[in-house]
Amino acid sequence: MKAEGGVYVECTNPDKASATGCAVDDNDDGKWAFGEEVTISEGSDDVCSSGTCEVQIKILDRSTNKLIYESNTINA
Repeated sequence: MKAEGGVYVECTNPDKASATGCAVDDNDDGKWAFGEEVTISEGSDDVCSSGTCEVQIKILDRSTNKLIYESNTINA
């Protein structure tokens, strides 16, 4: 995830403690599936200090570093 035009930071996987930048929550089954909803939230760092901020998301296959998905910039 990157916020406010910054650099991408790696979010913590659902089964791990929250990182300082961001964390991902899913349905607690230990894997992601097609169409599954996930929630991305701030960790202990305040990455969006204003009321709304621009956010962009990338999802990579960790084993190959292959890009699976990249969002447009959205206001969150």
